[in-house]
Amino acid sequence: MEDGDVQVYFHPNAEIRSYLTLQSITKPRVEAFAPPLDVDPDGLTAKLGTIGAQTVRELLGVPGVARIRIKPKEVRIQKTGHASWDDMEGDILRIMKRAVRKSRMHVAKR
Repeated sequence: MEDGDVQVYFHPNAEIRSYLTLQSITKPRVEAFAPPLDVDPDGLTAKLGTIGAQTVRELLGVPGVARIRIKPKEVRIQKTGHASWDDMEGDILRIMKRAVRKSRMHVAKR
């Protein structure tokens, strides 16, 4: 599946998919998370930036997400065994597209 903002990569392992973006949605680092998210919110924001931290929190709230790995232009999601990509994909794409949209915004100084 492909969209102007988010491209989906189908891994050989059907339990994993990657969501690729042209825009960076997090600070340059690689982090892995699993629900429940037991990280200090301020620490998460300091590590990933505001958009990255919000994306992680929202993606971990999608039913069926077992773990995620986030990089500046890729989010790799592993689903639980009983979950269906058909049920999850709409929420995941909505979250990812919003993150890309926010990453394009810049605050103009007066």
